[in-house]
Amino acid sequence: MSSENSVEVICRQIETAAKKEAEEIVEAARQKAESILKGAEEKLKEKEELFGRKIDKLRQEKEKSVLSYLRLEEKRARLSSFEEVFREVLASLEEEKENFRHGSLYRDTLKQLAKEGVEVLGQERIRVIVSSHEKEALGEELKPELEEFLRQSFSFLKEIEVVFSDVYSDLGAVVEEKEGRVLFDNTFSQRQRRAYNEIRKIVYERLYGT
Repeated sequence: MSSENSVEVICRQIETAAKKEAEEIVEAARQKAESILKGAEEKLKEKEELFGRKIDKLRQEKEKSVLSYLRLEEKRARLSSFEEVFREVLASLEEEKENFRHGSLYRDTLKQLAKEGVEVLGQERIRVIVSSHEKEALGEELKPELEEFLRQSFSFLKEIEVVFSDVYSDLGAVVEEKEGRVLFDNTFSQRQRRAYNEIRKIVYERLYGT
């Protein structure tokens, strides 16, 4: 082989090797680029999923917040309606008091209220105070009639006095120990105050059934 041919062969070998090396470098670069791109895509997907979860969480929290707000508004509206109705019920009770005072059942009701007061105190010497309006509505004979009723109801009573008073205007009776050291207010207003929560409960159940 001539020297000229040898040089040509060597040049081809160098060219082939260089081309192969270049192809290997390009392939390596392509693989590296694909790896980087794949990693970037995976990270992007993770970020999108994380963002999606955050959006879902925010949406759920927003829905819960809106639902809580709506429930609160419903509760407020219901409570407002209830309070309005309850005030009307109490007002109607006040209006009915005077009608009841002049009705046929009040005399016996007053006796029972006085009896209940005497029973609660359990004292031997008792004063029963009723409004002077009762004298007008039920007559002056109410005083001896009520005193006799209580004597017959309680054998332990040693002294009983029924008094008409201008201080009290309410229906019912105030029963006190004769010296005034203890008393039991059994007027309609006080009974209504003692039963206030129960009355509210009854009205609420009638309105909403719960």
